Amino acid sequence: MGLKKKSQSGTDIIFAVATLFGLALFALIATYTYSEFVTTAKSSETFNQTQQAIDVLEDIEDVNDMWDYVITVILIGFALAIIILGYFIDVSSIFFPFYIIVLLIGLVVATTLQYVWEQISGTTTFTLVTSSSYPISNHILTNLPIYFTIIGILGLVATYAKTRSLRLQ
Repeated sequence: MGLKKKSQSGTDIIFAVATLFGLALFALIATYTYSEFVTTAKSSETFNQTQQAIDVLEDIEDVNDMWDYVITVILIGFALAIIILGYFIDVSSIFFPFYIIVLLIGLVVATTLQYVWEQISGTTTFTLVTSSSYPISNHILTNLPIYFTIIGILGLVATYAKTRSLRLQ
């Protein structure tokens, strides 16, 4: 008993890249905003009354820096999901040109998202945040078309390189 999905996971790859970009952008803005809040709170005499308050603010800042690892794990998870689903989804070879077209559209989307990321992370506001808190995510999103192409080709191979005798019925 196999999965009977008639379309291919090419659109899923575009969704994965867009989701990854959105999450990274959200994390970047949240980290920057919270960092500004911590700076203001530390200099405020009303809020900054005890060492415990300062420790809590700094601990939460450390948790915000963990978003870099979360984004990396999500990229790996998306890649594995696309490869595994590509193998188990029963697709006719008629959809091969459609998959290629979707990959090309996705490559344009990934290139656009890369350009947007470079414009946002290159501003003086976010340069320090991306270099100190998000070095891995910055590398992934700066090279997003390359990662997209690799994941797309692996999904293509997993989908169309299997023999009919190995497919689940």
